[in-house]
Order: sequence, then structure tokens, then C-alpha cells
Amino acid sequence: MTSGFRHWRDAPTISARFWRSYRADAPAHHCRMGVERLDAFDVPNGVVTDLEGLLADPYLGETGFFEPVEHPSEGKMLTMAIPVAFSGSPGASFRLPPPRLGEHSAQILREVGCTEAEIAEITAAGLAS
Repeated sequence: MTSGFRHWRDAPTISARFWRSYRADAPAHHCRMGVERLDAFDVPNGVVTDLEGLLADPYLGETGFFEPVEHPSEGKMLTMAIPVAFSGSPGASFRLPPPRLGEHSAQILREVGCTEAEIAEITAAGLAS
């Protein structure tokens, strides 16, 4: 079955009109237009971006959203900084890096009441490391 509109794609007038209106920065342009229109009507909104876009975002850089940390197995990495600071807290930076996969499994299993034999069995079955 073919679409009755398939010929539109190849029509010279429509194709030429599309390419004349196309801009190299079209996605960014349309995104800005959308944000401006939503802002004009006081509609809450935000741009969805990929990881590279987040890392390059000037606002996040200026506000210290990311914090470099040294991880024991992964090396230097960026992580989200602590978003709030309390007067009685130890500080605005991390005391420890993010845990390695399975780093605290045995400790957590002990806290929920597992015996050492049960922990060994769970680990041997590959359910925890």
C-alpha cells in the first residue's frame, strides 16, 4: 500500500520551499522559540538535553553543579555536587566517592539480618558481589 501523499516529498515546489526555510541551527532556533513562547505565557518549561549538553551548559558550570572527584577504581570523574548546604553539615563536598558495584553488599545484608553463611550463599549465586 502506498501513501497518496508520497509524491509531495518529490514535488519541486514543496522540496524547494522546505530547503529554503531550513536553517543550519534549526533545532536550536526552534527550541529557543518554543521556550520564549512558553515563557511569554508563564508556562513552566525546560529544555531536555543530552549529557554533552549538560556538561557544556554555562549555567551549570557557573553554579558548580558538577564536582570532580577521584574514584578508587574509575579515576577522575565528574559527579553532581551536593545541591544544598546546611549550617551543621561537614561541608559542601563529598567525604567519600560513589561506591563501587557491590562494595557494601555484605554490610547491607548483615544489617537486614543475614548470617555469614547466607551472605556467602547469596554471593556464590551471583546475586550480590
